[in-house]
Amino acid sequence: MITLICKNCGKEFETYQKTRKFGSRKCYNEWQHLHPNKTTFKIGHNVPQIWRDKNSEIHKGKILTKGHKEKLRKTSTGKKHKQEAKEKVSRARLERKAKLGYINSPMTRKKMSIAKLGEEPWNKNTKGICKANSGSFKEGNKPWNFNNYSALEPYGPIFNEKNKDKCRKFWLNYCQLCGVTQESIYGKLSIHHIDYNKKNNDFDNWIPLCRSCHSRTQVNRGYWVTFFQKKVALLHNNQPWI
Repeated sequence: MITLICKNCGKEFETYQKTRKFGSRKCYNEWQHLHPNKTTFKIGHNVPQIWRDKNSEIHKGKILTKGHKEKLRKTSTGKKHKQEAKEKVSRARLERKAKLGYINSPMTRKKMSIAKLGEEPWNKNTKGICKANSGSFKEGNKPWNFNNYSALEPYGPIFNEKNKDKCRKFWLNYCQLCGVTQESIYGKLSIHHIDYNKKNNDFDNWIPLCRSCHSRTQVNRGYWVTFFQKKVALLHNNQPWI
């Protein structure tokens, strides 16, 4: 251990480091405030790359607190970058994209443009048009349960509000799946076609459901067809109710 003299207060202090100039952190901070132009490093300037790499490694993956984020936001609010700094950031982003491989070179882009000259895009003049109605959309493999856009087919004249009210009244204005009453929901109960055929408007093919249960019946249709057909047969023994 050696004895040295503090550069700030002039007092002696003992240390193992020969290059140490201050006896305490307090003395070092006081000296910095008294000599702002003589500090070892200015903020953001002349900092060795080794130190920058160490700081980067220390803060990697660090989660900032809300207070810290707010402080950073306030310091950057209203700050305007110079044109030189903006260009530097732009160049760095382009280099990063090029390294990751998702930016094409000018030569590649030119080749792609030449290859597609005279080719009409498949979605030309289809903006704002329903794909199901236009028929101009790109055809692909249809799903196994595709039913040729049956949801767009019109209902028959028998399926009107008067007959739907008769159906609800026969079932006592209850949802036949969850039991909720029509009075306790917003609006009226939906009338569901048991066999999912809009053209089959036989009254035995109708059953009232709430909106939530009606949406449930759009999946696993085979199960719900059997379920509601049994329910109708048990309640009125296959006798017409109207």
